[in-house]
Amino acid sequence: MSSNANTRWAGLAGGTWWFITLSGLALLCLLMVFSEQESIESDIERRVTEYMDAENIDWISVELAGRGRDVLLTGNAPSAESRDLAIEMVEGVYGVREVHDQVVINPSSSSSELSIKQRNGRISLGGRLESQASIDTVVNAANETYGNDNVINELIVSGEVKTANWLDATTGFLPRLVSTKSAHLKVSDRESQLIAEVESHGERLKLVNGARKLLGSYLDVKVAVVEPGSTAKSQLINFPEGPEYKACQSKLDSKLKDKRILFASNTAELQPGSHSLLNQIIILLEEECNEVVTDNGLTIAGHTDSVGDDRYNLALSQKRADAVKAYFVKADVDLGLIRSVGYGESQPVASNDTDQGRTQNRRIEFKLEHK
Repeated sequence: MSSNANTRWAGLAGGTWWFITLSGLALLCLLMVFSEQESIESDIERRVTEYMDAENIDWISVELAGRGRDVLLTGNAPSAESRDLAIEMVEGVYGVREVHDQVVINPSSSSSELSIKQRNGRISLGGRLESQASIDTVVNAANETYGNDNVINELIVSGEVKTANWLDATTGFLPRLVSTKSAHLKVSDRESQLIAEVESHGERLKLVNGARKLLGSYLDVKVAVVEPGSTAKSQLINFPEGPEYKACQSKLDSKLKDKRILFASNTAELQPGSHSLLNQIIILLEEECNEVVTDNGLTIAGHTDSVGDDRYNLALSQKRADAVKAYFVKADVDLGLIRSVGYGESQPVASNDTDQGRTQNRRIEFKLEHK
């Protein structure tokens, strides 16, 4: 090979070497950036999804692919309030930079719910169904089985829920609960559970088989045998008028006596000075009232005074109740059904003609449900 050829090859090899080296370094940097971004996106998506699952928000979809720390939310929300609360929750997840909302409001996307409690020949009905006709179906079936005087009806109509396709099967199961010492049947589109006590293993087998035949194999069944003469007391079912229920409601009321949860003026921004009171309430709910709240549910109620537009006050009271619920969620409170409701100026506890009265009317209340 001539010297000129060697020179040209050496020059070409040197230039190619630097080109390959720089290109390789650039490619490596890109791969590292993409790998890190995928890791960050995957981690945030996992945390957001776990958060939504923990709150039983099953109508929402989370997407981060190619978005870095930004989260895209899609799905059919049962209400604007549910959508806004979900967005607020996701914004509070560590690592999230911005939430992009493409959620559609679909009031009929939420599940109907029915709770049936039976003890000593009395039955309590709770939950929400899509129409008064559906409620009448349940109440009439309960009356036929237990008698009108032994039925407590606390079912409510909700335009935000879907038709309960399982309603006929559930009402058909009511006569089977008569033989139990106590029972609690909860049914919805998402999950169903039967907790009961019977007096023999034969009755247990009949109840379990009948429940699965009528309500499906996905039913979670927990049936205990308490034989006649046993000193064990039934603790499965606590009716609303029970002493534990009343004691917990009294303690909640006492926590708020002469105290208020404070917000920045005309906003739903919690004042830091209220965090201590909220933390005390959380401790009470988790340590002293856990079973009662989990079994019955809790409503966080927002109220305003009468100053200003009615619709504005209603929306503000809802946002403030949602903010308190969001505080509970961020504190990992796990007590079953906790809902937030705004009542605006419709339920005053004092006159709105004085500053003192208006101050009393601007409040948050915690009310145990009757399920």
